[in-house]
Amino acid sequence: MFTLLTRLAARQRPEQAHVSGARLTRIGRGAWVADRELVYGRRSRLPLRMVVIEHAPGELTLYSPVSLDDGTLEALNGLGSVTRIIVPNRFHTLFVGRAMDAYPDAELLLPAADGGLLSRFPRRGRHVLQSVRIGDRTELEPVRCRDGLVELVLYHDPAELLAVCDLLFNLQSAIGLQRLVLRLNGVWRKPAQSRLQKMLLLKDHESLAAFYRWAMGKPFSQISMAHGQLIAEDPREKFYQLFGSYGAGGATRVAPGAGSG
Repeated sequence: MFTLLTRLAARQRPEQAHVSGARLTRIGRGAWVADRELVYGRRSRLPLRMVVIEHAPGELTLYSPVSLDDGTLEALNGLGSVTRIIVPNRFHTLFVGRAMDAYPDAELLLPAADGGLLSRFPRRGRHVLQSVRIGDRTELEPVRCRDGLVELVLYHDPAELLAVCDLLFNLQSAIGLQRLVLRLNGVWRKPAQSRLQKMLLLKDHESLAAFYRWAMGKPFSQISMAHGQLIAEDPREKFYQLFGSYGAGGATRVAPGAGSG
């Protein structure tokens, strides 16, 4: 089933909807988001977010690139130089090529343990095997979801931002039958992991427990994900509710109010 899901995802070629508003929105000190929308034919739309952080003065990292139109490129170049591009997992590669073309000197960061990604980008990129620092403001943590599937998670200290990609959703709008599908999958209008995720993707409980303890040791005050609204109200409590069951299986259970900063 996991292999089938990966193949189906690879065949999807959604279009990014036209952007008419702000290309970037500031969400904290040294952090911005590009909120976009993916269009799958006429009956399905999905919000999509790229996170942009300043990991050093005048140096930017793109986390999970969206399609970079001229307006977005202009907005990025007005903030600084893009020196790193993060591909968080194998499902978010659709717009990576455009980002690499726009910033050919930028370092590409990939999950090291994901063979599907390594075969797609064999000669370029730094393969992240364990937690690494990006400058002195940002940390990148690989999370093994199951064999063959790893997601890179980012924490940016100045903005107190925890950025995940597909480890959770927070979908607040949909069209037509899509609402029913989201409701049945348990991800309608609330921060949640889908039933499909739990069944097929979130299987490595030891790694997820380590991620839980790592994240709860950070003083984050907001959570971003690729699909859905930012979580800025009680983010630590919501994270605890979503991932605390994994942490309970580890050596230490960290309470929502704890933090290292």
